[in-house]
Formats: sequence, C-alpha cells, structure tokens
Amino acid sequence: MYRAIVFCLALFLAKASEFQKVQPKVFPRITADLSSYERQSRIVGGEDTMPNEFPYQAALFLELEADTGFCGGSLISEKYILTAAHCVWEVASIEVVLGAYNIFDVEDTQIRMKSTEFIMHADYNIKVPRYDIGLVKLPNSIVFTDAIQKVSLPSFSKADDTFESLYANFTGWGKIEDDGSISPTLLVSTVEIIENRLCNLYFFGIIKESHVCTDGYRGQTPCNGDSGGALVINGVQIGIASFGFGLGCNHLWPGAFTRITSYLEWIQENSDVMVLP
Repeated sequence: MYRAIVFCLALFLAKASEFQKVQPKVFPRITADLSSYERQSRIVGGEDTMPNEFPYQAALFLELEADTGFCGGSLISEKYILTAAHCVWEVASIEVVLGAYNIFDVEDTQIRMKSTEFIMHADYNIKVPRYDIGLVKLPNSIVFTDAIQKVSLPSFSKADDTFESLYANFTGWGKIEDDGSISPTLLVSTVEIIENRLCNLYFFGIIKESHVCTDGYRGQTPCNGDSGGALVINGVQIGIASFGFGLGCNHLWPGAFTRITSYLEWIQENSDVMVLP
C-alpha cells in the first residue's frame, strides 16, 4: 500500500488507513504570535527571493476546527487564489496574505484578508493523490500593485505540452528540514521538469497524466508548508505543489505537482478566469 503524506504535514504516500489519520494542515502550528517561531528553516535547497519578486505568491494561514496550518497559493485574478485541494479540505477559514516577503512582519506592501469561501475539486479524495486542486474566493477584489499581480495560466493550446526538460521556478515559505519551521522570507528554487515515466519509478505507478514532476537530485524539493504553491515557467503557472516522498524532504526525491493544463476547464468553470483557447 502507498504511504502518502501531503507537504503541509509530512508529504504523501501512506496506507489508506493511516492516511486518514493525517491532517494535512496541522503543521506548522501557526499561532497569532508569529514572532515565537524559529526563523532558520526554508524550502529545501531554496534561495532567498528579492522582496516581491514573485508578486502572485500568496500565503495561506489555515484555521481548522481544532488546529491551524499553513499553505501557499497563487493569485489568478482579482478574486481568486489557486491552491491545492488538501489545503482547503476541512478548513473553517483562511487568512490570505498577498504582497508579502517576510510573513513574520507586517509590511507596507501586504494585504491581509480572511476568506470562508473555498472550492475543492469534486473528485478529490484525501486517500488518493489526484484532483488536488482548489480555489479560495476573496471577500473583496484585489487592486493590483507592483507587489501584487496575478500569475498567467497556460492556454488550452498547451494542454498536450509535457514541459519535460524545461526549468521552472517554485516559490514558498516551506521548511528546509522536516523538524524545522516555515521560513520567514519567501524562497525560490529552480527545478527541472522530468518525464512522468521516470517519476513513476519513484512513486510506484501513482503518477498520472494529470501530474507534473520535478527532479530532486540537486536537493531542491518542496517541503512542509509549500503545499499549494506555484510551479512557474516564464511567468506561466504549470503546476500546484501536491505531494512528495513520505519519509521526508531531504531524500533527493522528485516533487509531484498537479498539472494545471489538465484542469483548465475546471478553473474556468469555478472562477472568474477565462482561459484563452
């Protein structure tokens, strides 16, 4: 049986019976006093970005019934954040932070708002790492600034593009170590897209056409807290951070992302975004 643990907690691959015990958003345990958090951890192999270098990046502070958590996301319009389905699964509310570089600080460029409207793919099942795509609807429309901009999405004409051997940027405030905390500042790593057939050798056949994988052999891997973040090539988002190696982030394993070109119709039907033909 596969062991699946989402990035927000300990990355996918778990027996179905064990997987139900895993709440994908309970770590890190974000509190109102963010200053109490350690500040040395970050995305595995990542480097510091310039402030607001990736203005589409969103931070999602999650409120569950009895706990808290953290995910990433991307701004795709004035009203919608794109993220992973497991990031909005069983969530009561989300504080969305846009225009942030250091999420431990209150910066002049930041906008913070709370949302209670989420959309999750109807076929998503927490036991199976597929259909891992969701949306957060913002209570108010965003006014774009230099620090806050929407990301572009691929067109339907790109639906058959595998993106293999291309290099993409992945950004997030995730951890550099499994037992660390989220990074205070936004990190970026540049990763190579690998073919799904190779990725399936690592993940024992669970990778489908609706996934896109990045190499991990250079030690640049999304980690806990990076879930829902954007995988972007030349300003166009092609993936959403979904899952990785169940034993941790520091094992040079590929990262698996939801392939956006497999869900363009779903995005168009469930948001105000019109994807070009």
